Amino acid sequence: MLRAVFLLTLVATFGGRALARDDVDGHALPDADVGSSSLQTPSPDAGAAPELDAAPPPLAPVAPAAPPPLVPVAPAAPPPTPSPPASESPEGHSEGSVEENESSKSDSKGHTKKSAASDEDEEEYQELAPRPNAKGDAFGDEPENGPKTKGFAFRLLLQTRYTRVFDDASVKDAETNDGFALNRAFLRGVVHPYKWLSAKLLVDFAEFAYSNPQQALKLAYGEIKPVKRLELTFGLFKRTYSLLELLPIAEYELADTGPTDNLIKDTQFGGRDAGLMVRGNPLPKRRWLHIYLGAFGGAGEGAEGIPGTTGNVNTGPDLAAPSLLLTARLMSRPLKHLSLGADGAWRPNGTPAVSLPPQSQVTSGKATSADATYSNEFLELRGEWLWGDRTDISYRGDARTFMAAWGIFAVRFPVAHVLAMPTVRFEWLDADRQQSGGQRYLVSGALNLDFTAHVRLLLDLSRDQLSSGLPPNTTPPGVFTQSSTVFVTQIQLKV
Repeated sequence: MLRAVFLLTLVATFGGRALARDDVDGHALPDADVGSSSLQTPSPDAGAAPELDAAPPPLAPVAPAAPPPLVPVAPAAPPPTPSPPASESPEGHSEGSVEENESSKSDSKGHTKKSAASDEDEEEYQELAPRPNAKGDAFGDEPENGPKTKGFAFRLLLQTRYTRVFDDASVKDAETNDGFALNRAFLRGVVHPYKWLSAKLLVDFAEFAYSNPQQALKLAYGEIKPVKRLELTFGLFKRTYSLLELLPIAEYELADTGPTDNLIKDTQFGGRDAGLMVRGNPLPKRRWLHIYLGAFGGAGEGAEGIPGTTGNVNTGPDLAAPSLLLTARLMSRPLKHLSLGADGAWRPNGTPAVSLPPQSQVTSGKATSADATYSNEFLELRGEWLWGDRTDISYRGDARTFMAAWGIFAVRFPVAHVLAMPTVRFEWLDADRQQSGGQRYLVSGALNLDFTAHVRLLLDLSRDQLSSGLPPNTTPPGVFTQSSTVFVTQIQLKV
């Protein structure tokens, strides 16, 4: 009995304390010991406790709200932890990256140099058309200083023309020059076995048609390029005096090069000759300056003939004078579309006392010239000034010096599927500077029609006017000794 009273007293005492805690703490969770004791006690009061304990379980998710304070403790710490290794890794990696950067810079520099060289070569391909060629190549398809095609290559140039000379009162037998003629039949062979070695051969088969085989060989020379900016040319090729001599005839916009070109050939400052020439490019960009230094003297049967109206009439020197001729040419392309040039030629001694035809005998003398060319996709403007001594003994008479100037203007535009290129030329020649009068004026108008890259039709009308007082013996051979008007129709095949 006393035990039962004692137990009831204990239950009532502890039950009152639990209710008091619930009132004070609200929905606080019961202690684990209390919960376990209440589950073990089958009394009604003990059964009420589980109901109070059952309410908190829904509030149990509130407990996970406690982990947020734990998030900064564990997860937040790792990010700073990798930072020290990161600070160490850049030290080790920076050395490697510096080496990689240096190697990449050197590679980029090498690539830049290669790309700059390729761009410069591409610029050489895009040189002014027609491109001047210091060796006198007739096609002008190879850049003078750019890369050349390796292996073997052949090209053919065929020019057939019809000429009509209008009979002025002063022109005698002009009609004998009328009719069709095979003007040129060039066959060119090029061999380029190595990057540093090449050779070229050009033969004009039209010379055989006019019984002039000694003039058939036009070019025969080799080229050695020991280093990139130095080239050696030897054999039979053009002297470098005058832009008229260096323009490729396959791209020339007019029927003939004119009386000034005939005169410089007769003085043997221009034309083909056997010799040796060195080319150098001393400036950082090759196109800024090209220097050509040559020595010529006696081409034998390869001497240049003077072209006549029908075919290439051999009225020029049969043999080149065996006397030394020194030449120099400076050429620069400061801008993409602008080219400048200057020439000089000097013969220290005249023809030695040997048996030579009169046309081959020349005296000592000098000559100079300056030229400029502007060319773009639509137009082209060329001009040149020349001065020199009259070294041609057979034709000069009392003349001792000459002066000349010429200019050509051409435009290009498409018409349907044809490329049209109208061209005008004005040329002035004073063959005798010591006497007043005696000047020659040449005015030409031409129309070029390029049906394809291989076929061209040329219509040319030229008036060659001589002023009064010009002695016949001061007139260059191969042209009319009096005023004349000439119309030429020419069809050209280039393959």
